[in-house]
Amino acid sequence: MADIPGTSGQDTLIGTNDADQITGGAGDDAISGEGGNDSILGQGGNDTLFGDQGQGAAFGTDAAPLTLFRSNLVSDSSSGNNNAKVGDVAIYKNVTTLADGTSVSARITLVGVSNTNLAVDLSGGTGFELLLNGTHNASMVGETASFRMEFFNPATGEPVSINTTATVNDLDRNGTNDQESVTYDVSQVSAFATSPDTSLSVSSIDGKLRAAGTETNDPNDQDAWFSVLLENQSSLDFTLETRSGQSGFTFSGDLIDDAIITETSTGDDTIDGGDGHDLIFGQAGDDCLIGGAGDDTIFGDEAESGGAGQDASALFLSRNNVVSDTSSNNLAKLGDQAVYKDIATLADGTSVSGRLILVAVSNSDLDVDITGSTAGAEIRLNGSEDAAMRGETASFRLEFFNPTTGEPVILNSTATFNDIDNFNNSSTNQESVRIDSNSFKSYAVASNSSLSLTTNGSSVTAGGTQTNSPDDQDAWFSAEFENRAFIEFTLGTRSVNSGFTLSGDLIDDATETAFEGGDDKIDGGDGNDFLAGQGGNDSITGGAGNDTIQGGTGSDTITGGAGDDLMEGGDGSDLFHLSVAGNDTVVGGEDADGSDIDVLRIDRWNKAIFHTGPESGRVEFYDDLGGLTHTLHFSEIERVICFTPGTLIATPEGCRPVEDLRPGDRVMTRDNGIRELCWTGRKDLTPAMLDANTQLRPVRIRKDSLGPGLPEQDMLVSPNHRMLLVSGMAEIMFGEREVLVPAKHMTRIPGVDRVGRAEGVSYVHVMCEQHEVILANGTWSESFQPGDEAMRAVEEAQRDELYALFPELEQAEGRARYLSARMTLRSHEAQALTSHA
Repeated sequence: MADIPGTSGQDTLIGTNDADQITGGAGDDAISGEGGNDSILGQGGNDTLFGDQGQGAAFGTDAAPLTLFRSNLVSDSSSGNNNAKVGDVAIYKNVTTLADGTSVSARITLVGVSNTNLAVDLSGGTGFELLLNGTHNASMVGETASFRMEFFNPATGEPVSINTTATVNDLDRNGTNDQESVTYDVSQVSAFATSPDTSLSVSSIDGKLRAAGTETNDPNDQDAWFSVLLENQSSLDFTLETRSGQSGFTFSGDLIDDAIITETSTGDDTIDGGDGHDLIFGQAGDDCLIGGAGDDTIFGDEAESGGAGQDASALFLSRNNVVSDTSSNNLAKLGDQAVYKDIATLADGTSVSGRLILVAVSNSDLDVDITGSTAGAEIRLNGSEDAAMRGETASFRLEFFNPTTGEPVILNSTATFNDIDNFNNSSTNQESVRIDSNSFKSYAVASNSSLSLTTNGSSVTAGGTQTNSPDDQDAWFSAEFENRAFIEFTLGTRSVNSGFTLSGDLIDDATETAFEGGDDKIDGGDGNDFLAGQGGNDSITGGAGNDTIQGGTGSDTITGGAGDDLMEGGDGSDLFHLSVAGNDTVVGGEDADGSDIDVLRIDRWNKAIFHTGPESGRVEFYDDLGGLTHTLHFSEIERVICFTPGTLIATPEGCRPVEDLRPGDRVMTRDNGIRELCWTGRKDLTPAMLDANTQLRPVRIRKDSLGPGLPEQDMLVSPNHRMLLVSGMAEIMFGEREVLVPAKHMTRIPGVDRVGRAEGVSYVHVMCEQHEVILANGTWSESFQPGDEAMRAVEEAQRDELYALFPELEQAEGRARYLSARMTLRSHEAQALTSHA
């Protein structure tokens, strides 16, 4: 991690491709984080801050490389060798050590197998702690087992988030389609590393990073080692593939010598402008942007204005402009690079050079030439015309720099690939170009394009569907980028040689498609700010001051804060959260198809809502004496809901409002560590419904009413929602120290009261695979338990959804098997216990 300090003057600071800590100091600074997981602090002055690339702010604790040793096995729930079943768990101690010397343990769970006949051992032996196909069943070739490795403090049992390296040694191959492999989720991995002469086949497809063996190796051969970098991770998910014989795996604790490191994703950056009038660009990734004091302008993703990037001509590669090439005999290896001059020209006439680097190949046998001998084929794949290489890929990074100074240059430009062909008109034997939103803001094809476009999340692949000529724009593929010091792209080959270049051309009458942006967190702080989330599902807080907030595309959460704010949701279903009164204007936005549901949520009781149209109206706020203090005007809002302040649920990523959680999100449980939610639901009750059914009015549990910090802030729960009470008296009275008590039976406790007439309330449900005790507002509470009474309480549509997901819940015996996590006290038992509180 580089520590880059500024001075009291006007600094220009450029980070590295590592995780940087950049501090501007006083003065009007320009800061670019570049690659890595950056934390950028503008401090005083009117600063311009760019997050650029990187995986994000690494809040994890630095730790030694991961190790699995059979001698450190603590327990294994499977019965016998080669007999692990899905759900079995092995616990290893001393898998890593924190910087302060603290030892970390790991819980390894077998979460899935591709074939139930595959033998899996969670504690095989030294050097093969995880063993697949120990029975040598040849029919199991290619089968896989998936695991989750959760890191925790053995003294407390609490999860530990770490920054570390995980290395798997000795990935072998017996023959065609008979290899070992390891696969990771790209979202958990910041970068991967191989040796310069790696024999592994590495690919990144559909968000999965896979390394597979291509030859027989021994554990000491670094060419068959594969390392991944983890940052701020409390768990690691991975999948292992077996050969026809047994396949053993472990995490060795080794580091590769002279490793070739490739980043996997864009930056989830943390940027704090500090004092002054700042201009902040989060750019790609899920960023946390804080304006601080002053009148700030903040863009979550790429800014349409081009920002600090310099406008340049379209990128151009020419064989005649090659300055150097580190590869030998026109056969590039990973890490080889070629320098091209005059790849672009700035508006002021300055020439820009480019450094083309080979960063990955899907097959180590693929021939790659980075300075092809033919014009229009400066990058050539499969020059040996090996038919077995059909569909294999090579990935590149093109870095921009000033040839005079060697300094990076940040560009706004276009990259156009001409003449993307196939072979013999075969739809499965084609050249291809793959790009993603990490490098590019949009892509374009001709209006009558012959290319096939395949999108996958934040990436798109253009494939040839016919034989073309370089001048045929139907086979051109362009991508536009802004504020970039480098771009990355992946090329795919036919069964014959495939040549590519960047032509310097622009498509006439192009059809352009924008990439979606990142899910940003933006905080304007004090001052009159302009905040733009742009693409992605953003969380934007205006703070104090008269702010202008634009959500852009995506489903955004917008909080105005103090002051008279203008809030516009844009496209998508947005949530506007008002907890402080102001003379605000809220415009939800309308999608073209009218399918959006924009919600205005108001956390104040002294107000009146007046509808002037189906989706418009005003909200008047009053003081305690009934005097009008502020008026909010809203339009294009489908629902106005008066919530209580959102209950905060503890997750591995920090506390999150319960209403923001969705199936697949992970929460912290008291008994079983980190668990995924399998269902979420909600029930909205209007004032009229609460007046007609007073038994549904919520219970307010005030801060510290259950003990110091229990809860950490006031919370409202439904009357039947159960809270965990822990006391010696409970153990004396009921034989259980920990019991669940419905909130409606806790009102004898000072600070726990039934709410009188309410203007409306929403009850949000979160459910795990089994009944769990979860942390809400700092106190332990229950997840949803689908018992008879609970199932009657949910909406019919949600009940149908639950039945579709869990058919067994339709029957009483199925619901009865969904056991409570703790003993539940009945009314008289709860009254007896709480009378002693």
